[in-house]
Amino acid sequence: PISEDEFRLMQYLGYFNEDGVDNEIDMFEYVECQLLRLNLVSAQTLFEIKKRFIELDLDGGKKVAKTEHSRIEHAVEYLKKLHTEMHEKKLLSRTRSVGEKRQSIDMLAEEERQRQAQLELNRSWKRIYKRSWFISACVFVAWLLSGIIFYSTWQGWDFWVSAYFTMQTGLSVGYGTPSEDDICYAPDELLSSGAWRYVKGEGMTYPSPAENGRGGCMAGDISKLFSVVLIVVGSSIIASTIGILAKNLMNPPGGWYKQLIQEEENNHFRKIAEETEGWIDDVYVYTKMYVSKGWVRSVLALISWLVVGALYGTQTNQRMSFVTGLYFAVSSVSTGGLESIKLLGDDTPSGDVRLQLNEFPGGNWFFLTGYLMGGIPLYAWALTEIASFFTRAMHEKWERDTLCTQISEDEFQLMDFLGNFNARNEDAGEVQGDGEIDMFEFVECQLLRLGNVSVTALFDIKARFIELDLDGGGTIEREELIGNGAESDDRIVYALAAMEK
Repeated sequence: PISEDEFRLMQYLGYFNEDGVDNEIDMFEYVECQLLRLNLVSAQTLFEIKKRFIELDLDGGKKVAKTEHSRIEHAVEYLKKLHTEMHEKKLLSRTRSVGEKRQSIDMLAEEERQRQAQLELNRSWKRIYKRSWFISACVFVAWLLSGIIFYSTWQGWDFWVSAYFTMQTGLSVGYGTPSEDDICYAPDELLSSGAWRYVKGEGMTYPSPAENGRGGCMAGDISKLFSVVLIVVGSSIIASTIGILAKNLMNPPGGWYKQLIQEEENNHFRKIAEETEGWIDDVYVYTKMYVSKGWVRSVLALISWLVVGALYGTQTNQRMSFVTGLYFAVSSVSTGGLESIKLLGDDTPSGDVRLQLNEFPGGNWFFLTGYLMGGIPLYAWALTEIASFFTRAMHEKWERDTLCTQISEDEFQLMDFLGNFNARNEDAGEVQGDGEIDMFEFVECQLLRLGNVSVTALFDIKARFIELDLDGGGTIEREELIGNGAESDDRIVYALAAMEK
């Protein structure tokens, strides 16, 4: 549902309303709002497109005219078909009686109440199994357990060693400690019944380096073959899981207006800080502004995680120097795996006798498993945010160049069937273009040019608008659109002032 705050901001979208807000939402405003909710475009981009339209509207008639067209029958017929479907929906809406409209309103209200109740139920722990992040987490845990079960059974490692090796293998870190070929040199009492014959059986051991070979055995190769499958499957699962979690956490539906409110609140306090004397309030305001930015949060989180890794290397039985500890932390979260841990005991001098795998303190494996599980997604998040920060300027230039690119004759002819629907020629039985482009059509065309949305998505949004426009008047009343129980944010005054400007 649309919240109260979102509705108030929506009224500054669409065509510019010279008389102020009117407490109604037309199709243009509704389409732009839904594109913002779907995170397909920013409010700034929408207003840049409209500014470009005003530049092209030389006579101030709110339309851009062009008379020459070429033949692109297939694309035009497709748009005409979509228009016909929308037109039939509008006719159906206009021919309904008052009783039918009231019934439709009641049905929509009941459906909305049921949907909200279902959403609340799905948010509860009783329906946690329906959440995408929970499903992804279960798949990830199943993948992790499969590796733990195999390595503990085949290699004879304990739980945390197996968990650590599954994690660093599946995430392609590749520390190399322990080695899967260690099974080839393990004593008989440590070999599982399944692996024994692939180690001790005739012809199962490969020539050693002294025999001009490489060493190893068939049991090690079987373990490596499983690891290959684990890497391929694990990379896909982990990438999907990170994507789903990032989308749910960073791009919730309808989050555009909350982000706008936050940005404009920051701009408001920044102006206050610039106008007042002293530096204390400046530090507070700018700290608050930058901490709210994604790239700052991600970099701070990554630095904190690297410090934890460096402290592990320098303050535990690994006894690394600070540079080596930092080297270990960075190569771990970046999946370089250039610095591995060493099986050193608490009382063992570095470089002296090393412990056996089963003698090494298990807390190290537990820490490394959790460190990789949290650090690699953090590193990926930070890289994404940093790349976005540096490419934003180039993207803005590309947007400006695209907006200024000359529209072709074919493109103009297709644009004429966008926006609000042109009049239907009842005699010919089809919709017709009017040879002019208004702001609604121009905005939709530029969004298509920028690749932010598809034609199908635009018409799906319009179809939803027609369903909500019960009286067929071309606008939706506030009461029909706003969801029940939505709380308003006092900080919206900053966003409203920015939209009005």
